[in-house]
Amino acid sequence: MKFILLHGAYSTPESNWFPWLSYELKKLGHEVFIPEFPTPENQTLMNWKKVFKPYLEELDGETILIGHSLGAVFILRILEELKTKVKVAFLVAGFIEKLGIEKFDSINSSFLKKGFDWGKIKSHCQKLVIISAKDDPYVPIVQSDLLSQNLSSENIIFSKAGHFNIDSGYKKFSKLLKFIKQNI
Repeated sequence: MKFILLHGAYSTPESNWFPWLSYELKKLGHEVFIPEFPTPENQTLMNWKKVFKPYLEELDGETILIGHSLGAVFILRILEELKTKVKVAFLVAGFIEKLGIEKFDSINSSFLKKGFDWGKIKSHCQKLVIISAKDDPYVPIVQSDLLSQNLSSENIIFSKAGHFNIDSGYKKFSKLLKFIKQNI
């Protein structure tokens, strides 16, 4: 099975729980890809698509996408345009509207400029799983509720997980690995 992990704004492939999850998935015999996107400088949807282009050939019915924060938003944009169907997409701390925080809204704007084609997104993914936290300091819980409604998908809500990043104590994400194992 192939996994593609997509980091968010102000992040890298070496941030948060990505190195740990990559190691755990490789230990299980899976292929893992973690593209490095430009952020915060040159962070645009077009630039992220350029970075992601070589990975498009990896996408098939055995691919699992995992996106954190803006990485989850980027997964939605990729799913809108796919010609194939992926197995599962995990959207961790995802959102579909401005966050009301200028530091993020200014660099995320190209990802949110137009509405989402929910029909296409759903048709290009066998299963979508939303993971959110009630105490996320950046992404209000209403954002995951909107995602869940628009995608008609499961929303796993943690009461205390912050933004699922290193600042919230997430160097490892054991529950995500458990959810992955339940879906492969």
